[in-house]
Amino acid sequence: KLFGAGYRNLLGSSVNFQTRVEGNVWRGELEIPWDLINDKDHKGVRPTLMRFNFAQHNDAVEQLPAEQTKLFGPRLFYADGSLMHAGMYVDVDWGISAADFEIRRRPMLRVEHYGKGAPKDAEMFRGSRPVSAVSGAFMSMDRDWFERIGGFAEDYIFAYYEDADLCLRSWDRGSPAWVHELDFWHLEGKGASTPLPHHKGAATVNRWQFTREWHDRVTTELLGRVTPSAPSKLRAVS
Repeated sequence: KLFGAGYRNLLGSSVNFQTRVEGNVWRGELEIPWDLINDKDHKGVRPTLMRFNFAQHNDAVEQLPAEQTKLFGPRLFYADGSLMHAGMYVDVDWGISAADFEIRRRPMLRVEHYGKGAPKDAEMFRGSRPVSAVSGAFMSMDRDWFERIGGFAEDYIFAYYEDADLCLRSWDRGSPAWVHELDFWHLEGKGASTPLPHHKGAATVNRWQFTREWHDRVTTELLGRVTPSAPSKLRAVS
C-alpha cells in the first residue's frame, strides 16, 4: 500500500485530472515513490521537500486520533508564500430561472477556501480543525472508508466539486473532513494549458449537480463558515 502506511491511500488530484477516474484507479495496491504522488500543479517541488512532508503526513496518521485522519488535507500555499487553502466551506448564491411563463428564484451552492490570500502565520488558520471539505489538490483518506462511501462520484465532469462532494458524503455518514498544519506549495493552474470553454462549462454543470445533490441537506446544518458537527440524521454506509 502507498507509503508503507498500511491501511490508507493518498489521493492526489487537481482540476487538471479526471479526478473521479484517477482517484478510483489509485485505490488499488500500488507501489509509487513519494516524489511521484503529487498533481501536475505540484511539479517542480523538490522531491526531498515532498518526502519530508509525506513523512510528516505519516507521523500525523500514526499520532492523531483516528477520527481526525479518516479524511484530511494539508494547508496549501501559493508560490508567493500566501495561503491558498486551509479547508473549505459551502455557501450559496441566488439567481433566477424562467420556465413555463414563470420566473423562479434558484440557489447555487459554491465552495470557498478558508484563508485564501492570508499570510502564512495568520493564527486563525493554523492548527487542526474539522471543516466542511478539503481540496482535492491533496487529500489523504483511509482506504477502507474511501471505498465504503463510494470513492469520487462519476457524476462530475473533469474535476470541479467532486472533492467537496466526497467530503460531504463522509460528513453525511458521521466523519467530517479535517485540515492539519502540514504545509504544501500548490502552484495552482501551472500544470495545465489555458482552460478551454468546455472546461468552464463543466464547472457550471458540476456546480449545478453539486447544488442538486446537497442544497437541501446542507443549508440547515452546514452552510457558511461553520464547524461541522454530526448531521442530525446520519446516512447509512453500505
